[in-house]
Parts: sequence; structure tokens; C-alpha cells
Amino acid sequence: MLQKYGDARHGIAVIDRDGAIVGRVMPRLVGPTIVRTRPVYDFGADAGHVAVIASARDLVQEAALVGTGGLIMGVLVFFPLRLVPIRALRRATQALTRSEHAHRQLVELSPDAVYVNCDEKIVYINPSGVRLFGAESPTRSSAPRSGTGCIPTRTRWSATG
Repeated sequence: MLQKYGDARHGIAVIDRDGAIVGRVMPRLVGPTIVRTRPVYDFGADAGHVAVIASARDLVQEAALVGTGGLIMGVLVFFPLRLVPIRALRRATQALTRSEHAHRQLVELSPDAVYVNCDEKIVYINPSGVRLFGAESPTRSSAPRSGTGCIPTRTRWSATG
């Protein structure tokens, strides 16, 4: 009967309550192995147990293959996605630099006088303003550019007659 249920993938052993092997079908199994035991009862009394032993080699190989595939997929997805924010930051910084350069040129090349007033002092004036007001050179200040040091006030121009 044991040969009917035993095959090359797993072995079966019947063991009595004293630990003696009553019967077994045990092919050569490559480790690691998994052992599963169940009790055997004879009219309600414990008569021994049945042990089924199977090789876990196929399971371990499959788990290693799936783990390796998952690792490769993770690396292929992680690194490109990791670079996306760096690229986006670089592009945003370049766009900001281009915009700042364009606005600086607009102010520098404007035919109208443009100046920055901070605490009643002119901290910057463009070349047209220098020519208009008769100053010797454009004024540049080391005032903070982040807006934390000076909040520009509105200046009203009035025509005096």
C-alpha cells in the first residue's frame, strides 16, 4: 500500500508508538527536506504515526529564482525612478536661471529708469536710470536677494511744475 502512494518526489514511513519503523518507501531525497507527521489511531488508541518526507529543493530553487527576478526588476525600476526627481530639479533650476537672465536683460536694456528701493535707499538702478538721474555708475548692493531683508515700498512719482 505504501508503494501506491510513494513516488520519487517524497517518501513515506509508518512508525509505531515505540519508534520502530513498520514500513517505509524512501527514495533518495536531496536536501533540504520537509517532514510532515500525522498520528495513526487503532480503535481510538494511539498506534504510531505516519511521516511524509519531501524534498524542498525545488521549492528553494523556485523561491531563489523568483527572488532574483524580483531583485532585478526592483533595480531596473528603482534607479530610473530615483533619477527622475534629480532630472526634474535640474530642469527647473535651468528654467529658473534662464528666466532670471531674461528678466535681468529686460531691466538692464530697458530705455526706462528702473531702480530698487530698500529702506529709503536705492540699492539698484539700471543704466537708463543712471543716465536720467546723472549718477556716475549703477548702484548694486549686497542686500539679501531672498526678500527677507527688505520689502520694497511703492514709490509714487509726482510731476512738479
